[in-house]
Amino acid sequence: MPAKSRQGIGMKVSEAANGAGKLIHYDHGSKSLEDVAIQLASDFVGSGNVCLIRGEGSFTSRAGAKSAAAARYISIVHEPLASCMVRAEDLQVARRQISDGELVEPEVLPTVLPLFLLNGVRCGISVGFNAMFVPFAPFDVLAATRAFAELGAALRRRGSSAGASSWLQEGTAAGIAEAKQFLDRFWAMRMHFVGFGGRVEASVRGDKARVTVRGSLRCTGTVGRSGVVIQIEDLPCTVFADTVESVLSPGTKEAAPWIKDMNNGLCKAQVQYTLRCDAEGVYREAGLDPLNATWNDLNAPGPRAKLERCLGLENAQNLTQFNLSLASGAVVSEDDLLSVFMRWADVRMEVYERRHRYSLDLIRFHATRASQRARYIREIRSGALSPQAFGTVAELEAELAAMGFRPDVELREPSLPSRELLDNDSDDEDEEAGVEADGDHLDDEEESKKGEPVGTYSHLIELRTADLTLARAQQLERAASGHEEVHEQLRKIRPVDLWIQDIRQLEPELARYQRDRAHRKSYEPTDKELRPSDVVPTKPLPSVDSTSSKFSVPDSGAGVGSSTGT
Repeated sequence: MPAKSRQGIGMKVSEAANGAGKLIHYDHGSKSLEDVAIQLASDFVGSGNVCLIRGEGSFTSRAGAKSAAAARYISIVHEPLASCMVRAEDLQVARRQISDGELVEPEVLPTVLPLFLLNGVRCGISVGFNAMFVPFAPFDVLAATRAFAELGAALRRRGSSAGASSWLQEGTAAGIAEAKQFLDRFWAMRMHFVGFGGRVEASVRGDKARVTVRGSLRCTGTVGRSGVVIQIEDLPCTVFADTVESVLSPGTKEAAPWIKDMNNGLCKAQVQYTLRCDAEGVYREAGLDPLNATWNDLNAPGPRAKLERCLGLENAQNLTQFNLSLASGAVVSEDDLLSVFMRWADVRMEVYERRHRYSLDLIRFHATRASQRARYIREIRSGALSPQAFGTVAELEAELAAMGFRPDVELREPSLPSRELLDNDSDDEDEEAGVEADGDHLDDEEESKKGEPVGTYSHLIELRTADLTLARAQQLERAASGHEEVHEQLRKIRPVDLWIQDIRQLEPELARYQRDRAHRKSYEPTDKELRPSDVVPTKPLPSVDSTSSKFSVPDSGAGVGSSTGT
């Protein structure tokens, strides 16, 4: 995202799309990027449990998929939570794609917590790239991810070097308690749409896992001699209001004949439809005897479910395979949610390993350079070395080599993965063009450094005369000592420990985000949105039998847990 929005200053969607298009060399116009920005910033119920971009203005609401205002009128701003989900350190070491000889967006950039569990996945392309997963309660996802990272830390303490996708198998075989704790947490995750007042239910039929999202209605009493009042308090969060209203509006082709009147109380914060219906028709639709039923009987689970189905308040979808892009560029398909999580964790750990290596190399570089410069200054101040006594730079460099100073070639700042990729790409282009490596390009490069001294010890020779003081030497020695201490501390930390640290820093920010979102949308956050589940359910989520490649439910339960809204 452009820097202006990252600083908390609102930016027009059209402006952000144009800026992003230039940054990533997007050649297909800004309209697609505007649509992406609007979808990412829309936080109506069902759009996603965690939005990393906040919209300011009239964005997409539950009224309809096309309800957002034009991109030139609405703004977006960077959510503070985004900095905890997408770490700056990860962006620094991410392998980026190359377009027209310039680095653009990362090839793969997994967040600290898996967004496919937080927000669900609903996509489909005609060539077969399709997936359908429901979202889960944010703090359940956080607890499961932290339990998995703690499993990895336990294995690392035992000397294991297995990849993240093998942690569960290895931990279970070794009888490590953290393996069971992770599984308990993972199967305890509750399907949940933030702010949703209806119900989310899952079931397995044959080889298909099916998720049903139901709205919420209740009968509130009678009106006149032969009428009942039904209030619809929430729609299925996967269905827009303009789709349902054709079924609720009396006189339309799709509407039930027993609906006499409909009052629309829909607003951005909540859904509220009031239906005045013919009592006899409603009772028959709900499977009740009109002569003996009362309005309160319509609130029983069976009759209510029949009315929900009739009024379009039920939306069922099959869970489908998930296509995951790996860091290598390969795309794999998984049917099992746990397998998808393992694949994702593998990619996430690759980022932490690169980050750990780069941090160690960078700290070591700064420590060594500070130590070398401090020694160089002290040699000059003691009179053991006098740069002015040498007629040429080459003679001075020969003396520095004799005194054991490290040359530039041994003291280089570590390169970022993307920079190495770009350098390799440039080398390949030079070879294809038949450019001879005769050193001329090095001369051009040095001339472009605005007067920097050229030589194998430029990191010492470039020091200004004003810096050649004992005070500066002492300052550099303290800096080198500090870098060495940090290096030693970081060396004792494993890459997986960085993951645990990131999750701890993210947790309070996630709670703050959930409260702020609930305040903006005028609903009361539930326990599902503010804390993880305490009870491990006996009915796990659908899994895949690897021998038959079909959905199945383990013996520990006969069905799949459901989630009920507020």
